[in-house]
Amino acid sequence: MIALFILSSCAQSKMSNEIKELSYKVDSLSSKVDELSEQNKMMEEEFTWIENELIGFSQLKQSLKEKPVSAPAAKVTVKAVPDWQCLAITNSGSRCSRPALKGSKYCWQHKKTYEPDSPEKKAEPAVSGSGDPVK
Repeated sequence: MIALFILSSCAQSKMSNEIKELSYKVDSLSSKVDELSEQNKMMEEEFTWIENELIGFSQLKQSLKEKPVSAPAAKVTVKAVPDWQCLAITNSGSRCSRPALKGSKYCWQHKKTYEPDSPEKKAEPAVSGSGDPVK
């Protein structure tokens, strides 16, 4: 009889531990369900907001279709080109800002590239009052 009592006591203890473990799992799952329910509620609110935005965009699109908007006319800007300015295009793609040499369409630097056959005037050294070249 004592053995039966010990076996019964062990079985009850084991069942009590299993009940405690299952109770813990139920509490944990209940907490997860609450958390997921809150996330679901937030997602439903976001979905409703997105639906409303889409409806607004759809209405805007429809109103734009009803009254066509003409594109503004393209403005063409023509810059006046000074007669004195060098006609060469620099490496950066902009027009050279130097003045053209007299009798040429290019500045001193670009004349060598664009008009290589034209004669260049050699500069004479400046002369001092005594007639000697200035050094």
